[in-house]
Amino acid sequence: MKKHIYLLLILFVAPLYACNNLETFDVEESLDIEPILIAEDEIAFLHISDTHGSDRSLEPACGYLKMTDCSFGLLSGDIIATAEMKSMLKRCTKPFLMIPGNHDAYDDGGENNFRTHMLDPMQDINNVVFGSKTCNYWHRDFYKAGYSLRVIGIDQWQIDHYSPKERESPSILTQEQIDWLIQTLKDSYDFDGIIIMIHEGFGNAMVGQRDINSTNDFISIYAKDYPNCYDYVGVYNTLIIPDIVEAYLTGENLQAKEYMNANYLDKVTVTTDFQGAHDNFIAYFGGHAHWDMVEHLKDYPRQLLSLVAYGGYRTGSEFNDLIKSANGPHSFTINMNIVDFKNRKLTIKRLGSTVKVDGTKREEISFSF
Repeated sequence: MKKHIYLLLILFVAPLYACNNLETFDVEESLDIEPILIAEDEIAFLHISDTHGSDRSLEPACGYLKMTDCSFGLLSGDIIATAEMKSMLKRCTKPFLMIPGNHDAYDDGGENNFRTHMLDPMQDINNVVFGSKTCNYWHRDFYKAGYSLRVIGIDQWQIDHYSPKERESPSILTQEQIDWLIQTLKDSYDFDGIIIMIHEGFGNAMVGQRDINSTNDFISIYAKDYPNCYDYVGVYNTLIIPDIVEAYLTGENLQAKEYMNANYLDKVTVTTDFQGAHDNFIAYFGGHAHWDMVEHLKDYPRQLLSLVAYGGYRTGSEFNDLIKSANGPHSFTINMNIVDFKNRKLTIKRLGSTVKVDGTKREEISFSF
């Protein structure tokens, strides 16, 4: 009987240990085999999401960040960082910018804890400009070879601002944060590029946002046929941010437009006063859905959304079409994003797991901005 118990323990524990052990993957060795060259007039950054307490994507991402000319990393929510992961982020030495996801807000103590446990300890490296003393939204600017890039981090989970009933909403944005976003965009006219990090995307079928006619290799095979939506963004305020960005791009301002927020009694009012049209918005970067999705929003053809697949060692969900290995370069999910300002092009290059269930690969895709 004991022998059988020991055997079961070995069968259960050993795979978990193997999945958390990255000893068989060496970033330096990988870069020797496939060198990643970033031009002097380009800004590159890494993007991972939804680590859910696993260091599978975080550890190699920190390695790539350290050993390449990437300027920073993005970690777009549902982090649930362990003590070792927090230590890993500190050792990165380059900015690894973060926002909370729904699990960080609901499972890990709420927005105040995310600020004090995750963002503040990284502030000496990340050096973001917060929207207020206690919030989790911010911006950070990067400069290289005469070009400038503004990164804006949105907090879709300001649950501490609302009652328990209102927190039942999938996503909450305060009036304060919306007003801050508008002002931050107004202050961004002279930047060569703007990117916005969110946790949940905007592709909700209930408001007709899914564009089933525009698909590519960077959209999960399973996501294409998912009957409801690409992701699970809140029903009420889905269009607030895309509408604001559209006003910024076109110069067609919003005048006291109301959006339902946490519930039918809670409204957010949006008024923009952007001066003219602007063409420096590049893309949104997020996660949440646990699959890959890179596509322009339906009805917003100039707004690109890039959701990166689940970053942990497990499959993540039945919607993830990537074949993950227990170890090595196919065990993690990282997007390297390269912004070519001269040619106005964003290139997304996959590091880590690339092989899909149909045997094809997800390796690189480019978009103009």
